[in-house]
Amino acid sequence: MLDDDEYEKILNQTIIPEKLSETERASQYSGIASFINSNIPPYLYRFRPFTEKSLKALDKDEIWFASAQLMNDDFDARPYFNKEAMNEWIDSFFDSSGILHALQHISSMNNVPASIESHIPNIREGLHYLQNLPSQDIALLSERLHKTLNENINEITQDISSMIQSSTKIACFTEQIESDMMWGIYASNATGFALEYDFKQNIITQTNNDLNYPCKSANILCTLFPVHYGQSRIDATAYVTYLYQSYLLYSAGLNNPDGWFSSFLPCPDLFMSKKIALYKSTDWAPEKEWRLFFDTDCTSMSNAQYVKINYKPHAIYLGRKCNEISQKIITNIALEKDIPVYKMTIDPSANNYTLHAECISE
Repeated sequence: MLDDDEYEKILNQTIIPEKLSETERASQYSGIASFINSNIPPYLYRFRPFTEKSLKALDKDEIWFASAQLMNDDFDARPYFNKEAMNEWIDSFFDSSGILHALQHISSMNNVPASIESHIPNIREGLHYLQNLPSQDIALLSERLHKTLNENINEITQDISSMIQSSTKIACFTEQIESDMMWGIYASNATGFALEYDFKQNIITQTNNDLNYPCKSANILCTLFPVHYGQSRIDATAYVTYLYQSYLLYSAGLNNPDGWFSSFLPCPDLFMSKKIALYKSTDWAPEKEWRLFFDTDCTSMSNAQYVKINYKPHAIYLGRKCNEISQKIITNIALEKDIPVYKMTIDPSANNYTLHAECISE
């Protein structure tokens, strides 16, 4: 059984700054990957309602992912940040008299680095304008900017939260095939079915073959992690501060097509977006959830609400209320795939609330 306290410790210790090389990032990630690979259960399960969409996905061996904003937990992939620390960070942009430090630096600049001018073509004109501003106008500009940054922090951080949620793609699994609660909530009151998967390790790599997206042969990386349950959310203040700065740069009309921002604004932890989505309240602990994350270098897929990979299930389980017609349909699909089918039952002589699986087709 996975030691959740040890897992939380490893999660917090796994920090992958963007400024590291690929080799250094792999080294930072190796500890948590080793821990997870040694703790992956023999099988994980995914509950499905008996719908045309679910049957089509089963028939085509598809695992579908959804954006975190579509999950049934309001806190899913929603970052926690210390607002007081954010305000102090904004205050640090200004000196004791309220003047923006950057404006003082600009006034003393003689030359614009070529790397900056290549990304901001009109920077020389803007620099000349700022250098010739009267001192009272600089003070007024600084005051207005300071006020705007503080007043808009809630709105901007809400946009950041929505961005993290929409860009985080998750497929959810559980260790609990015998849980009556899980069948009742996630398989249409036990009238649906569940799929059993055999994940050998926490990484799945594939190449996109979905013709609905223009980026054919795009790389897909899926990583599997157990959910950590606790009373406190992970502190993502440094990560939100980084995204806040990026937000301001984009809002100023700058773009980042070649990763230019990372040269002066590197992400403090590339793993943080996943860590945020792996922290859940103990209210959800009975679900014993594992999450498969979807990442790709295809922008159109990254922006989609739903994406998929192909991965064949190891077995199928029918809810105990699954009707005869549904059972025949699923059994026929299973025969084509050469995988077994089980049906959940209740043992009237048992004094616990555990369901039991009986094989009905091998």
